[in-house]
Amino acid sequence: MGTAFIFLSISALKGIWPFGNRVLTNGDFSGQAVPVYYHLYDALHGNADLFFDWNFGLGSNFFGIFSHFSIISPFSLFFFFTSRAYLENSMTFFICLKLCSMTLAMVCFLLNDRLFIKKRLPWQLITVFGMGYGLSGFSLLYYGCAYVDIAVFFPLLIFFLDSAIFNNSSDKINKYDLGYMLILSLIMIINITQAFDVCLFVMLYTGLFLVFEGKDNENIGKFSLKFIGLSLVAAGLAAIMLLPSTNELSSSYRVVASNNIGIKGYIAELNDRGMEAEKKYFMLFSLIIPLFISLTCLVKRKLKKILDREDVFLSLITILMIIPVFFETVNHVWHNGSYVCFPMRHGYIMTHMVIFICAALLSKMDDHRYLFSFKESFEEEKALEGFKKREIIIKKLCLLVVPAIWLGFIAFYSYHKITFGEANKAVELSENINKVYEAPKDNSIYRLKNSDLSLDNNYSLILDKPAFGSFMPANSNEQITMDRVLGYAQVWVRMSDQGGTLFTDSLLQMNSVLKDKTKKYPLIPELNDPSIFSKRGEVLNYQIFDRLDQYPQALFVRDLSDKQTTWELEKNTFENQNILSRLLFSKDLFESQDKDLSLEAGAQESVDLKVDKDGYVYIYMPDEFEDLAIYANDICITDKYPRGLLAGVLSLGRYKDETVRITIVNNTEKKQEGSFSLGILDMEAYKDTLKEGNEEGRIKIKTLKSGKSGLDMDINSGEKGYVFVPVNADDGFSIFVNGERKAVETFANTFFLVPVDKGDNHISFVFKPRRLKAGFTLMFFALLLLLGYIAGTFLEERKKSIKICFNGMKKVSSMILVICTFIFLIYAYMIPMLYQLIMWH
Repeated sequence: MGTAFIFLSISALKGIWPFGNRVLTNGDFSGQAVPVYYHLYDALHGNADLFFDWNFGLGSNFFGIFSHFSIISPFSLFFFFTSRAYLENSMTFFICLKLCSMTLAMVCFLLNDRLFIKKRLPWQLITVFGMGYGLSGFSLLYYGCAYVDIAVFFPLLIFFLDSAIFNNSSDKINKYDLGYMLILSLIMIINITQAFDVCLFVMLYTGLFLVFEGKDNENIGKFSLKFIGLSLVAAGLAAIMLLPSTNELSSSYRVVASNNIGIKGYIAELNDRGMEAEKKYFMLFSLIIPLFISLTCLVKRKLKKILDREDVFLSLITILMIIPVFFETVNHVWHNGSYVCFPMRHGYIMTHMVIFICAALLSKMDDHRYLFSFKESFEEEKALEGFKKREIIIKKLCLLVVPAIWLGFIAFYSYHKITFGEANKAVELSENINKVYEAPKDNSIYRLKNSDLSLDNNYSLILDKPAFGSFMPANSNEQITMDRVLGYAQVWVRMSDQGGTLFTDSLLQMNSVLKDKTKKYPLIPELNDPSIFSKRGEVLNYQIFDRLDQYPQALFVRDLSDKQTTWELEKNTFENQNILSRLLFSKDLFESQDKDLSLEAGAQESVDLKVDKDGYVYIYMPDEFEDLAIYANDICITDKYPRGLLAGVLSLGRYKDETVRITIVNNTEKKQEGSFSLGILDMEAYKDTLKEGNEEGRIKIKTLKSGKSGLDMDINSGEKGYVFVPVNADDGFSIFVNGERKAVETFANTFFLVPVDKGDNHISFVFKPRRLKAGFTLMFFALLLLLGYIAGTFLEERKKSIKICFNGMKKVSSMILVICTFIFLIYAYMIPMLYQLIMWH
């Protein structure tokens, strides 16, 4: 209740909904996570498939996205009880629920008299420590991130782990062992990256415990064997989610583009830069009072010579969790590379350990009779006189007032750290846009184009409209590569609607365009061409246009060549588009040329381009250029074209039988050089292909309907060949033609090329996530492993050979744990710290 009161009070003071019109924002929370919740909402209410989405990009497998955003989490049930219209606003209560759950989990952890906590703390202290965890620096920085879900379950995992360690007198699996296994499995299901960090910590925690306590604990070998076995079983039980998600994320552009492996990758990781270090220090600074109390208790116990191995063990683990704050190289190893916005995503582990050691040390204080047993010690306290009585009173006040001050500091600082913003434009406009623009619900290849990035790229999920662009980190490598190949802008790991040509927009079924009429750039000359677009309507500052000429949703291809199906990336996007037009129509649509450019700061350069035929002129700049002003015949197309968008094709207008002077101005204070491409789309040839595709094509589409994760087409083909379908060719699809499963060809691993026979063909696309069957298989073997261990513990008492085998496995498992722990310490701590110290000097 205290956590909810503080968080909601801050929301009220900042005017966050329901106390005002503002909404919570935090890094990618509003730009990525919230849009995914719209998809989740639709899936939970039967309007979408949970693991696939037609609206997103070219149609996308959502398994990796769901793991990245912790969607398969108990907290997702929240979306059964909210409204889609108020989903973004309801994030206030969604975040509040998670922070309260963090508090409750920490309170449950501290409530038990066991492990290193020798005496249960007063409920007041337990409450303050719980709220300190729920409202910690980590929570204030990461409240909108998927990692908070794991922060909720982490204290419960450590509770079961500690309890299993201290209740290991029997080989048989007890309730603590099962609790550890199930919570670890749940963490692996919820979020892959956090599961990786949690597993590393658990190994470190358990391995060091063996080093400190193993000699005096004759039963530790039993736990070592159970620990390894139960951890493997947990991974096996989670494989049904873990394996498909890992497969999907590992094939994403984000991973592939930065995939440094081996020693080279390790060194690159240590040399990485870009973290926002002040956020890490804030996380540590928010723990200043429990850190101070812990240090005070350690010094006191050291002076009294009662410092034991438990104190040293907990201190060492806590120090190891604090080191990444000061040593960036260590943080990079934990973090698997730098990350600007979220520089210590495992910070909840550090937070937990600081509070854990503080509670453990307080429970060992000598005068705990007076400090902890308030009611019982009243009579004894009355008998005390003088200094001793005042000392006890002061200590009592410190135990309650100092933590209360700490909580007050966190609440005060929360007011300045919790970020907010106005409602997302896409959310604000969705209802109005839907009144003007309605895509056919049974046709998921009909796409809306956000032409000028005036809306967030995830608008397709929020508006529930098919689109090309996307903002997600789990875009496949093939999707992003195709995005660049066809001249669309790539912004970091995001697909973008900005760029492309009339040819590619038509081919990808961008039948409608959304344009912010208040934006100065980039101009879109085609929208003013009545032969190509017609204006459908306006919504506030937005205009919606419909394409008049459009390719059909599937095109016939007679022959395939190896070059066309593999297609290596060309530097000149117009040449890439010609390869595609030759595949589909056996002709080139673009004339193109490459130009070298070298511009000093503030300088400009002009190029004269002769346009002999009726054609649209396009320019394509590689992404090494930035902040360029571009003119066509002295008309400013854009006054400052930003980096990232430069790698998307920009239209300079339609010309015929004239020379176009193209002027490029360097608006930066540094020299820029490289090469760019100019292309002319032959409008006569383009119209011929439109006629061929729609009137004289070799196939006729009778029906095309999409289900939640499938697609059905009925076509008539004039001859045997292939059907080109502009849908992301995910390996999870199975294709059936007239009931017979077909091996599917793809164009550059991105678009489907489905083999068809002459005559009528019924084509079915059926989606099942990749590696799902393998995940089921691993889960089955994990259960067999668990049952085999249970059976072995019962037979151990009867058969000497099995007992000998078990004893050997216990010794080996203990050795493996200790060895792996020391290898990790060397890999993640010793080498990175030495490396950073050398670099400092």
